[in-house]
Amino acid sequence: MGCLVLRGSRRLLLWLGLFRGRMWSFPSGSGAVELRYAISFVSAEQAKANYKREVEGRAFAAVRQHAEEAWQKVVGQIKVEGATEAQRRSFYSALYRCQERMVDISEGQSYYSGYNKRVNTDKRPFYVDDWAWDTYLALHPLRTILHPKQEEDMLQSYVRMYQQSGWMPTFPVLWGDYACMNGFHSSVMFLDAWRKGLRNFDVAGAYEGMRKNSTDATLLPWRNGPKTSLDEFFHEHGYFPALHPGRKRPYPRYILSSGGRRWR
Repeated sequence: MGCLVLRGSRRLLLWLGLFRGRMWSFPSGSGAVELRYAISFVSAEQAKANYKREVEGRAFAAVRQHAEEAWQKVVGQIKVEGATEAQRRSFYSALYRCQERMVDISEGQSYYSGYNKRVNTDKRPFYVDDWAWDTYLALHPLRTILHPKQEEDMLQSYVRMYQQSGWMPTFPVLWGDYACMNGFHSSVMFLDAWRKGLRNFDVAGAYEGMRKNSTDATLLPWRNGPKTSLDEFFHEHGYFPALHPGRKRPYPRYILSSGGRRWR
């Protein structure tokens, strides 16, 4: 949902997805053109409801003021002292970017999930788009401190994804688990949150998903699903076998990553 003001432009292009969009033209001298819009992953009717709830009857200045106040609450959580202006700018720019992921796609008490390909209902928000191969290292631990309730909702979203798809996701995006990274980094996120006292998520479901990934899922990159004969070899010997002659894809980093997750 949003509100746009266009100045000095006679055309507006709104991109709606792959090869889809809308374009409007305005006569010269139209001045500022204000557009309110809403989207939905659920339905056209839900988009209308989102519009009424969030932007209907609100001018651009009001929407902007609301956004500025919301961001001020986020970046105002930490007060930096004894730093130069450049250092403060770098710090708060980084803190701002820490809010990029995960993304809450709930609409009221419903959401469309790419993990069971249907609209679901839930009183808690549903988060997706987590590049866990990176975010488990510092972003999730930071959130357990700054936004512990939000982190619990995100961990519960991981459990929901497991329950809906049969596997704990490794790189959850909007349309499902993107098998572009190796290792099960979410296990570290759950453990870190537990050690810091976070409990408001399905702990038993999280353990079930982590255990299933550890014992039954493939560790190979670029694929999801059950383990293969190579995975069986790894579980038995602790390493992947050498490649056949002529094969160029290296295994060392997969061994290190998988071994690191198992050790943690």
